[in-house]
Amino acid sequence: MIKIIKQYGISTFLLLVAIFCIFNISFNLTETFTVVTNSLALFLAIVYFVNFEKEKIDKVIHKLIKSSLNTSKFQNKKKGLISLLFIKIKQHLLIIIIFLFKKRWEITSYLFIFLLSTITLGQLSFLEKFINLSWINKYQVILTVLAILSGGLTFWHNRERIEKESEEELNKEELSEKKRKEEFPQKYSKINKIPVLKNIIGWMYKEGWGYSISVIFLFIIGFIIRIYRLGRLSLWWDELITGTYITRILEVGVPLFPSELGYYWRGVAYHYLVSVFTYLFGNTEFWLRFPSVLFGMGIALMAFVIAKKINKKVAFLVLIFLIFSSYNIEYSRFARFYIMNSFLFMLSIWIFWKGYFENKLKHKLASIFIFFLMLHTVQFGVIYVSLIATWFLFFGFNLIKNSKKFYQIIKKNVLNICLMFATILVYKLGNIFEKFIKIEVDYNRAMDVVDVTQPRNWDFFQYPNWYLINFLNNSYFPFILIYFSIIISIYFFITNKNNNQKFISFINILLLISVLIYEIGSRGVDGPRIFLYSEALIIISFVTSIYYLITLFLKNKKLQPALCLIIILVIFINIKPHFYERLSRNYGDKVNNDPFRSTHVAKFRADHKTTSEFIANNTMKGDIIITVMHSNYYYLKRNPDYILNQNIRWNTLALVNYNNDYIDRETGSILINKSSDINKIIAENIDKNVYLLINGASINILDTTHTRGDFLKFIENNSKHEVFKSQDGFSRVLLFSALDK
Repeated sequence: MIKIIKQYGISTFLLLVAIFCIFNISFNLTETFTVVTNSLALFLAIVYFVNFEKEKIDKVIHKLIKSSLNTSKFQNKKKGLISLLFIKIKQHLLIIIIFLFKKRWEITSYLFIFLLSTITLGQLSFLEKFINLSWINKYQVILTVLAILSGGLTFWHNRERIEKESEEELNKEELSEKKRKEEFPQKYSKINKIPVLKNIIGWMYKEGWGYSISVIFLFIIGFIIRIYRLGRLSLWWDELITGTYITRILEVGVPLFPSELGYYWRGVAYHYLVSVFTYLFGNTEFWLRFPSVLFGMGIALMAFVIAKKINKKVAFLVLIFLIFSSYNIEYSRFARFYIMNSFLFMLSIWIFWKGYFENKLKHKLASIFIFFLMLHTVQFGVIYVSLIATWFLFFGFNLIKNSKKFYQIIKKNVLNICLMFATILVYKLGNIFEKFIKIEVDYNRAMDVVDVTQPRNWDFFQYPNWYLINFLNNSYFPFILIYFSIIISIYFFITNKNNNQKFISFINILLLISVLIYEIGSRGVDGPRIFLYSEALIIISFVTSIYYLITLFLKNKKLQPALCLIIILVIFINIKPHFYERLSRNYGDKVNNDPFRSTHVAKFRADHKTTSEFIANNTMKGDIIITVMHSNYYYLKRNPDYILNQNIRWNTLALVNYNNDYIDRETGSILINKSSDINKIIAENIDKNVYLLINGASINILDTTHTRGDFLKFIENNSKHEVFKSQDGFSRVLLFSALDK
């Protein structure tokens, strides 16, 4: 044994270091040094096993066998009961060691499946009623690390089989589709003469009747789900901003502030697109939200198209997941530009691949235009740069791998590099409307002349806090479930034997790079509306992982898709709220347990409509209107005189007039921060009616972002002035009538 340790001392030492680091990771995961050392340890352990098992493990086992069978020291002694027992134990241990050695890869593979299943079970909240799973969360870090290690080894041992089977299946699909496509004109000659119909029926025949009909059925169901009761509830939170600037575009042609002190150029591409629908069909809640329905369905479509290039079965499972995704449905029914940005990102992935990896010039130019649209949809459109970073990674690796053809590769990619830099120039320009079309005002900015809280300065880059990954682990499914797809992609990236391998690696590496770019450049901006861009990519990677794992362990090809579907459904059921709960939501329903809601401070579904309409229908010229937290131009059709907002960040961003009042730039309203200011306004306007519009979402929120205890006390003390109360149970209107003063 000592000779073995001496001979393989370095390898043994490295293995011991790796094991120590792996177990150490559970203590100081957040420390940079620990993360780096343990990441290195994982890599070291995998490389150690892969290389060591080729020749050295066999030698070690044989020496152990020889050593174990050497019982000569007992031959010259009287074989007592103890010595015989010792020999028997040693021989049985040897049998176990030999068995473990022979079955090491099967054991490692099943260990990986066991660990993945255990981690997943820890996320299934409905099981908590039947069994205590808290220990899984307690040891989740070490379970994850061991899953990464065993998963890496499982893949490495089966890499050739996975590579071969994935290629064979895709080739079989392509040949079958090609054959059916060629057959169609002869089989359906009459239909083939009708321009549009021939494309639809031809596609259905090529894909297979059962497959294509199922896909179409899913899209119809998805569309119905998203438009059901779409306009029944009022706009709320940021939807009111959308409603305001769509209304302004319809009124004056541009997104001019209701105060006329500036323009709202944020999301300009989205707002003009939505205004087309409202101009044609009416400026209602339904038509304001309808474009989001189309974008949500568009995300599902692009995910299906992208996944289909990997595998038809994977594409179908991805489509099922997204059609019924509670996350996608939430933003498909919300009138804000985040869903459009996510759709454009998915579209840009496909166009970018066609352009820069299949060398199609029109697609290259189209991808730049899509990036331009993304920048004019929301600031987070910059996530497009992850595509550029991914291309440069492939390009750089190609240069290193084929260093002898360095100049030929550079020459071949001159146009691509120029277009990449042109795209970066588009990024540097940003939103051109914000830069070049402005309104100068006489008022000063509060942050320049008054002692207010200054805007926070952010570093251009920051150490990742892994907001997105934590969000997925807590609210969606464990991020580790996409791991198998990731390691397959890294392997395909290195080997790069065919176009299919390159595409799989492109999609998954793009996902990793986009997450990294977001994490180091997020500047504290997080939440489900930001993370939405990644959902479709994550689902593609997740389904790919599950599919490859099932095909690896289950030989029956007919049962493989069914088992994949069952596993995905189990994961899907655990994601709450379920999609049908969204469709039945009413005013006053609690939403604080909804991780996908559009704003983290909302506690219940508030009514922003009836209170505003009451004021719009009952106020007269000269009446004073005070709103809480924000304006509501879409329903009020006018600007309030005052806005109570106890979040002093609004003071920082405000203007200051000649009376040193804080002025909200969008509405021109005076900002007030204390409930005592309301009493002062009432006292100064004894001959006027003073209306206080209180939105329930402003007075019953999860934290004190916008209101304070003094205002809640003010409402309680003045309940006798209530003249209207919404059915949400919280929103109301208080009237301080001139007749009562």
